[in-house]
Amino acid sequence: MSTTYTLEQVSKHTKSGDIWLAVRGKVYDVSDFVAEHPGGEEVIRDVAGRDATEDFDNVGHSEDAVQQMKQYYVGELEGGYKTPTKSKPAPATTPQSPNNQRPHDGPNLKVFMVPLFLLLLAYLAYSTFGDK
Repeated sequence: MSTTYTLEQVSKHTKSGDIWLAVRGKVYDVSDFVAEHPGGEEVIRDVAGRDATEDFDNVGHSEDAVQQMKQYYVGELEGGYKTPTKSKPAPATTPQSPNNQRPHDGPNLKVFMVPLFLLLLAYLAYSTFGDK
């Protein structure tokens, strides 16, 4: 049977030579691994004494890294690992135009085409009827 530790107990192990952290509900004493960590010592020191699951997962550690952790295992985290719940983001609310269509995010092509068309008409009128 393994020992169970609270996060408060884990949080007391943050000094050089005594660094613990939790990942996915398991507690690890990584004191001897800090100097060997491929990402550098600072990475481990930044998560010392806390639940580092999110940090660990965000890096995308290899299966070899996960297997290597077993040698540093000291017990279970009280309450175990709780999978983060991903809530659905609230639907974006965008103001509606009078005709119930979504407004455009950027400039509309008509904004450029109408003046260009008018300029072209003016040029054609001038070249056809002007100075003759």
